[in-house]
Amino acid sequence: MSNWIVSAYNAAPPTTDRDQHGRFLDAITRLPGVGGLEIPYAGALSAGDERWLLRRVHTRRDYVITTIPDTMNHVERDARNGLASLDDAGRAAAVQRVGHVADVVRRCHDAAGARVVRAVTLYSAPRSLAGGSSATALARSLLELAEFDWNGARLVVEHCDAPMAARPVVKGFLPLETEVEAVALARERTGTDFGILLNWGRSMVEQRSVDGVLGHIALVRSAGLLAGLTLSGCSPIATPYGPAWDDCHAPPRPICPSSELDLATATTALAAAGSVPFLGVKVSAPVGADVATRIATVARTLCWVRAARLEARAEVAARPSPVDSCC
Repeated sequence: MSNWIVSAYNAAPPTTDRDQHGRFLDAITRLPGVGGLEIPYAGALSAGDERWLLRRVHTRRDYVITTIPDTMNHVERDARNGLASLDDAGRAAAVQRVGHVADVVRRCHDAAGARVVRAVTLYSAPRSLAGGSSATALARSLLELAEFDWNGARLVVEHCDAPMAARPVVKGFLPLETEVEAVALARERTGTDFGILLNWGRSMVEQRSVDGVLGHIALVRSAGLLAGLTLSGCSPIATPYGPAWDDCHAPPRPICPSSELDLATATTALAAAGSVPFLGVKVSAPVGADVATRIATVARTLCWVRAARLEARAEVAARPSPVDSCC
């Protein structure tokens, strides 16, 4: 994918107002550099109005379906539920739910008349604080999910913050090293092209350092599993976008002045990632913002990430030794 996959739903107006939501999505897809959208799955598409969303699926766009809303909904209700759960019933329930997404992929393809869903993102729930999850359990779930017909969509595990000593967690899923172990094992045993997606903001929430984020990129890339990189920010202080050190997808600096994601850190991350199957941008809007402000926030962020991508390409080109092409 040469353009950006935009997680527009994080900045969208309430889905209860279909006119506003429709105008928002139409405006986002017309922005320069947009290659497609990330679609949230919470047990259904678009707050249960799947037909409304499918009418907007277009053959000239790429789509990624994220299962994080559905994952978090069930984790909050049952701490044993998740693809990495050591509880057999909780793990089986998660596999069954994710399996339903294969049918959603097919319906999206039918609506567009082409294979437009490029990936489905999975998560290593449940929270691992109590030792209720493992690489073995996650790998087992991936083996079972490989049996479904995904119609060309790639299954990727998106890393979220893992527990760190003396820090509160946001998601608290498996450590990245454990996810790499599970995904590599599932690939080896099935031949399925599983991968790992990194989100700059989620890695930063966990690591609290740019070097830590770059370490995540290096680890996954060296394992040959890097399926994509999403640029998303976070802040060490509370902002109109959410609490301090929260996975609230704050825009980059200077749009959000306290954001840890700035042009230099984004450029370095993109250069470190090299050539990846897709690049994403995930950004939220201030609470209570009107539609124009929401669109403007996404538009400004897209301009910013496109500039970072150009800087990263220049950085890679200036290196004295041969390296992979970037971005």
